[in-house]
Amino acid sequence: MPLVGACCKLRWCEPAKARVWPCGVVVDTLRQIAYALGYAEPGPLVRAFKRWTNETPMQYRHKHR
Repeated sequence: MPLVGACCKLRWCEPAKARVWPCGVVVDTLRQIAYALGYAEPGPLVRAFKRWTNETPMQYRHKHR
């Protein structure tokens, strides 16, 4: 992974994963997560999340219940 890609993954992937399935916290909608992370809409976040984790946010959420 190029350095820029690695930096983006560290900066955005972990916070996104934490918001998709936070332990013991009310789960935000995908739209709320996207806005909180600086995305104008959920689509780009979903594509980036899938690139980072090889699964969609919903797949990740269901897998980590």
